[in-house]
Amino acid sequence: PITNNKPTPQVKSIKIKSVIFMNEISNLGYFLNSIKKTLPFEDTEDFKKKIDESKEFRIKVQKLVYLSKFFGWDNSYHFNFHENGPYSCQLSEDYRSIDSFNDKKHDYNFDNDKFKEFTMNQDTGYFESTSSILYYLSKMNLTQINKNKIISVVTSLKLQKKFRKMQEKD
Repeated sequence: PITNNKPTPQVKSIKIKSVIFMNEISNLGYFLNSIKKTLPFEDTEDFKKKIDESKEFRIKVQKLVYLSKFFGWDNSYHFNFHENGPYSCQLSEDYRSIDSFNDKKHDYNFDNDKFKEFTMNQDTGYFESTSSILYYLSKMNLTQINKNKIISVVTSLKLQKKFRKMQEKD
């Protein structure tokens, strides 16, 4: 019998999905590596250990990836609201699939400096609250309020909280 060596449409589709999947994990690895001091973790082994052993660490990863969308990373993760705020099943699978982290910059429009400033010295509770507020505001489709305004308001609240803590110490 004569065989046709051309891939079927299903095989082409699987290959395309595989490339997209690998690119998304690669972008996730780059993103997590760029914020490793915020999470924190030392290396791939430390990351995997914390993912396996610490619910708080997993929550923090979920919230930081969700918040990254408001700073320009148009990742493909779909989030639903769960007990601790926005949660993505696919993200959970992807961060467990990371084999290594890289410093190779990827082509996405993420404002890393502003993101680091926004997340600096914050705890998991802050990330849960902030991501929950942004989740519900984004679901409300408020056309009058843009994402930058929301980020500005939340940043302002963060600064007010810091100022009150400083006053309490004095």
